[in-house]
Amino acid sequence: MSNKPKLSWYEPLFHHPELGVSSQFFEQMTHEDFWEVGASGQKYKRTEVLQTVKERYQDVNYSQNDTWECSNFLIKEITKDFYLITYVLYQSKFTRKTCRSSIWRWDHDHWKVLYHQGTPCETVNREDCNMKTIFLPEQYDYLALDNTEIRLLLEQAHHGGIAHGTMLPNSISEAITHKTVFETWFILSGTGKMWRKFGEQQRLDKLEPNTIIDMPLGVEYQFASDDEPLVFLIVTMPPWPGADEAVLLTDQNWQSRLDKFKLESNACDAPLLLKSVPDNYQHTSPARAEVRLLSNNQFGGIAHCTLKKDIVSKAVTHKTVSEFWYVLSGTGQIWRKNSEQEIVTKLVKNVCIDIPLGAEFQYRADGEDLVSICVTMPPWSGADEARYVDAPYWIPSNND
Repeated sequence: MSNKPKLSWYEPLFHHPELGVSSQFFEQMTHEDFWEVGASGQKYKRTEVLQTVKERYQDVNYSQNDTWECSNFLIKEITKDFYLITYVLYQSKFTRKTCRSSIWRWDHDHWKVLYHQGTPCETVNREDCNMKTIFLPEQYDYLALDNTEIRLLLEQAHHGGIAHGTMLPNSISEAITHKTVFETWFILSGTGKMWRKFGEQQRLDKLEPNTIIDMPLGVEYQFASDDEPLVFLIVTMPPWPGADEAVLLTDQNWQSRLDKFKLESNACDAPLLLKSVPDNYQHTSPARAEVRLLSNNQFGGIAHCTLKKDIVSKAVTHKTVSEFWYVLSGTGQIWRKNSEQEIVTKLVKNVCIDIPLGAEFQYRADGEDLVSICVTMPPWSGADEARYVDAPYWIPSNND
């Protein structure tokens, strides 16, 4: 099969708009005798399936809402030019699991599918996968001391964690400090104000979308939202250790801080870092993404990364760092592989993934720019941190 497109590029079946969405494309891809057995056990003819697929892609929001992840690909040649492919598929924000199988035929110069089946699995157990994926949960996990709704995302032992915070409109937090963690926020939406004190330095800053703000170990801080929810990502390095990490301050008087300090709208350097995402990127990553550096500390770094539309990155692995990605906008896919597992994940807004140390990965932006926040732990070691992989999953785009 080395001279043929990979069969796994076409699975999950009918979920790859980057390959084509026209009726002509789907007719060419499906054999005239194609049929499918759905998760309900019902049999569907080719005409029924193609009509459903046509209606699916008439919805302009379908691709953005179509979350899936494939793993455990197995491909077996049945007889000359006929192949069986099986895999596990997670859908519906990665909460629905099915075992999938398709039979394909190599027809002169392209693949044609003859049969497809999806069998639902009662239990969605993803603990055995050490390359994690999560979609932003609808329900928050707990209410923090600062009255923020916290939705836990991912954590890597000894390195750090990433979470999603929402403060309700016109709310004021408790004034707190941390015992052991360095915390960085990235504002997603809404506006507000934050007071911070570190040693002799104090500031009252305006919080706006696309702003990064550091809370170094030992900082005292308090914040408030304006007339809409204040929504932000929270990166903690090392991981949040427990309920007693945050310590309430004696002085909880928010109004006195508003009266005493002028509201700042300009950037500030470390240790009380505050900055907006730069207009221009500083460099291109080894995987070909535009990188805008946001924050660095002794535990790790945070960057704003953009892979331009229709670009397929190079495949790389890292020497010393692990990563979290949180997708801000766009659609695409990422392939991740380690010594035990290989998975392909659809990337859309509010999907969060990790890339453990040693994992090989490659990703692509399909139809629009793919924009994400990238957290590296520990800090990026230098120019030789990334190593190119000899056997990429996709064919990388040309270096033009």
